Amino acid sequence: MLTGDEQLFENQSVVEYWENFASHAFENTTKSVNSHCVLLKPSGGPIPCTFCFSVRRDLFDLPSLVIGAPPIFP
Repeated sequence: MLTGDEQLFENQSVVEYWENFASHAFENTTKSVNSHCVLLKPSGGPIPCTFCFSVRRDLFDLPSLVIGAPPIFP
């Protein structure tokens, strides 16, 4: 469990994730996003990985659900 001082993503990975999410949730683009990120161990060490998510839309073409796949470690 995270206590508030710990991070799951490296700072640059967080920025890239939210940019990808905003691009695909609010613009009509491809259905899924494949990207890379760096996760952080509790000790602060980096773990490079990749992830995938899709944004599902409702009847009015508004983003309503984000479906993610677990990280894939190289």
